[in-house]
Amino acid sequence: ILGGGVRDLGRGGSQYRDSIQAWLPIKNILGGVVITKDNRFVKILEVLPVNIYLKSPADRQNIISAFAAYLKIAPDSMKIEVRTLPADTSDYVERMRQYAEKEENDYCRQMIEDNIQEIGLGIANDAIRHRFFISFAYEAHMKARKNTVRDIIVRLNEEADTARRYLDL
Repeated sequence: ILGGGVRDLGRGGSQYRDSIQAWLPIKNILGGVVITKDNRFVKILEVLPVNIYLKSPADRQNIISAFAAYLKIAPDSMKIEVRTLPADTSDYVERMRQYAEKEENDYCRQMIEDNIQEIGLGIANDAIRHRFFISFAYEAHMKARKNTVRDIIVRLNEEADTARRYLDL
């Protein structure tokens, strides 16, 4: 009732001297939930992006409405992180080279080679990809059934399911 500590946390496991485990603030990962060394519970989700500009105006409005509705009920500690990285086109270029080797038509082979040139030289320099992550921590008002690790993990996974339902729209 008075905000006592979490029971059943257990040990964080052994650590190797001078390893990444010594400075990483993660004690354990259980049921898809990160348990930090200061005993916080954090759920991290990767959200696959959708290009809203390729949608119809009605679909755009539905996407915005669903996101706004989720923000109203989202956990207070929710954070959104966007990672912008250069696009890796090496797999695509390699696959196109394999197609070019098997292609019998000279014109098609030339088109494939042109595509490889454009991807390899021009587009690849400006191409970027985005990864979107949502993270949130367990909060006292989320009210897990009991103050145990298992129940807190279940509660955070319920919050993740709620996020999926809203963001899938």
